[in-house]
Amino acid sequence: MIEISNKSYSAAMNFNNFHCSLRILGRFSDVELKKIESYVKVISLNKGAFLLREGHICQSIHFVEKGSLRHYHIDESGLDTTLNLFIETDWAFDYQGFLSQEPITSCLQASEDCLLLELNLYDLHKLIKESDSFFQIMRVLKMKVETQITDHLKQSSRDKYLNLISKKPQVIEKFQLKHIASYLGITPETLSRVRQNFPQN
Repeated sequence: MIEISNKSYSAAMNFNNFHCSLRILGRFSDVELKKIESYVKVISLNKGAFLLREGHICQSIHFVEKGSLRHYHIDESGLDTTLNLFIETDWAFDYQGFLSQEPITSCLQASEDCLLLELNLYDLHKLIKESDSFFQIMRVLKMKVETQITDHLKQSSRDKYLNLISKKPQVIEKFQLKHIASYLGITPETLSRVRQNFPQN
């Protein structure tokens, strides 16, 4: 994992995607967006590298500017369960671990080369001390994660798949089908049958 200075990053790109995502999370002024940007660290992560491993403490949230990551858990029997699939413009982190600040039982691994914008817990607290408006970031992320979990539990395999490809059609190209099936809570064979009924163009 390599940290890149904001100066060198800004010379090649800008923070438009990051700002757009923040505006979805809350009503931030241009001054507030620049303030958040000043606390952000830019992280380069190679394919296969780990952003978080089991036993680590999740102290940051990461905006995915480029690339994709798989969030997964391996139990004592060796069963690999995909918890989430993060792509561009997603916020990648271990939700429960970030809230509890206790060692996590999952891993976050890059499925391809990634460029991430990192905002750590300590800097987020600094922002919140300056203005309660910055608390919107975690409030809305919390609501989005909880809604996703609730929907995931209620939906059929067909609806889970349709919801996934409507919101994140890129996952089919970015992740192995066995990992997508695991995320949906179905077997790869069931996923193949579902996909046959809803072919992608």
